[in-house]
Amino acid sequence: ERGVKAMALDVAEDPDLALTIPLQPIFEEFVCPICFSVVNDCFITPCGHNFCAKCIKECLNRKHACPCCNHATEPDTILKNHQVDRVVAIMEEEKSKASATYFEQLISKAEAGHEGAAAAPTGAVSPAPARKLSPIEELFHNHMKRCLAAYQEYYQDLVTKKENSQAKLRSEFTTKVAERKSHFEGIMNNPKSGKAIRQEAKAQMELGLAAIDSECEKQIATIQQEFDASVSLLLEGYNKYMEEFAPNPTFLPVSVTINIPSHNITLPKVQLRPTDTTRDLRRIVVELLAKRGNPVTDMPDQCSFALQRTLQSEQVEMADPALAAHQYKVAPGSIITLQGALKLKSDLPQQCFTLTFEKGKNQRVDYYTCADCNFNWICRSCAEQCHRGHHVSMYIAEHTPTWGCCYCVKYGKCTIPNNRSRGKPQ
Repeated sequence: ERGVKAMALDVAEDPDLALTIPLQPIFEEFVCPICFSVVNDCFITPCGHNFCAKCIKECLNRKHACPCCNHATEPDTILKNHQVDRVVAIMEEEKSKASATYFEQLISKAEAGHEGAAAAPTGAVSPAPARKLSPIEELFHNHMKRCLAAYQEYYQDLVTKKENSQAKLRSEFTTKVAERKSHFEGIMNNPKSGKAIRQEAKAQMELGLAAIDSECEKQIATIQQEFDASVSLLLEGYNKYMEEFAPNPTFLPVSVTINIPSHNITLPKVQLRPTDTTRDLRRIVVELLAKRGNPVTDMPDQCSFALQRTLQSEQVEMADPALAAHQYKVAPGSIITLQGALKLKSDLPQQCFTLTFEKGKNQRVDYYTCADCNFNWICRSCAEQCHRGHHVSMYIAEHTPTWGCCYCVKYGKCTIPNNRSRGKPQ
C-alpha cells in the first residue's frame, strides 16, 4: 500500500510537522473481525469491538454474544461508530489521492522522457529530494513511455487515414459539382435558351448539386463511423489487457470480421493473436463453424484469405502462410474474406439417422413430433426435409438411442437416404 502523504498531526512539539505514514498498519486496525475487510458502516459493541453493520447484525441474530470475546450482547445494544467511519473515509480518500499522484508522476516522467522530482508535501520546510525510481518503477516507466508513444502514433495513423479518405472523397465530389455546374451554366448562359429552359436548367442543377452534396456527406459519415468503430475496438482490446500488461499495439489481440461470401456467412468479433497465421485462421474458421452446427467437411488448399484493413478499400492477399497477423498489419475492425470452394455440412445431402447411426458411439439425437402426420420419434434431418411445412415440434432433446431409430422410415414417410433405401433418396 502507498503511504498517506502530508497527514499533519497536531502534536505539541511541532504542530506543522508533515509525516508520511504507512497505510497498511493503520488499515489493519480497522478490519472487521468477521469478514476481514476494512470495516464498512461501523457499529461498536458494549465490549468495545467494531464490526461492519451487516456482519454484526447477522451474527447477533444467530447468537447474542460478541464474536470476538463472547461477551453477552443484545442487538439493540450496539451503537453506530461515526468516528471510525470518518477515519476510514479519510484514509480511503488519501489513499486514492496518493495513488493518483504516484501514477501521474510516472506517466509525466514517461511523457517527458526524464525523471522528475516528487512535489514537496504541504507544510514542509524545504522540497523533498528527488527519489530514485526502484527497479520495478523503472521498468514500468520505460514500458509506459514506449506504450504511450506507440498508442498515440497508432491512433494518429488512424486519424490520418480517416482524414485522407475524407479529403479524397471531397475532392472527387468537388470535381462532380464543377462538372455539373459547367454543364447547366452552359445552358443558362446560352442567349438562344428561352427563359423557361434556363429556369428548368437552374432547377435541375440545384437538385443535382443537393443530391451530390447529400451523397458526399453520407459517405463521409460512413468513413467516420468506420473510424469510430476501429477506435472503439482498439480501446476495448486495450482496456481488456491493460490490467495485466501494457503491450505495443502491434502485439495486442485484434477483433476482426471473417466473411465467407460463398455461403453468405459472417463471423463477427473474431479475436486474432498477433502471432496467428493463415493456418490459425483456417483452424479458427473450422472451430467457429462447428460451434454454429454447420461444420466444415472440406477446406482445400486452394482456399485463401484476403485482408481489407480498416478505412482502406483495397484487399491484400494473405498468400504467405508463414506471415503472422501483425506482419500483415491487421488492425481492429479489419475484414478478412475466405475465398475458395469451402464445403460445409449444409452442402451435403441430408441423411436419415437410421443411415448415420453407429452402434456404441453414444450419438445424441434430437427427436421431433409431427402433428400433421400424427407420430413421434422423427430425427432432425427428417423433420427438416420430409416434414417441411408441417407442424413439427421438439419431442425429446439430445436423446442417446441404442439403435438407428426414426419412425419416419417406419411409417414410410422418409424421402431422404435411409437404411431401407440403402442411401438412396426415395
